[in-house]
Amino acid sequence: MFAFGYLLVPFYERICKAIGLRDIDRPDEVKAAQIDTTRTVRVELDANVNKLPLKFRSVTPIVNIHPGELMNVVYEVENTAPA
Repeated sequence: MFAFGYLLVPFYERICKAIGLRDIDRPDEVKAAQIDTTRTVRVELDANVNKLPLKFRSVTPIVNIHPGELMNVVYEVENTAPA
């Protein structure tokens, strides 16, 4: 069973490459999308974490963007576990 599981990964990669399902050697590229400047979408970023001693907080909790627009969002993480 271990040998089967071990050999399954390269076998799967070769089948995907032969079929052309995905290119394993190269990561996906972000292609230029058309930005719809006539519409605005409001995105509220919520980062609740239960049962972990961590606090996540978005620096900008509400973002207004246009569909198709790329935007970076920054989060702050605090470890609240006792030292």
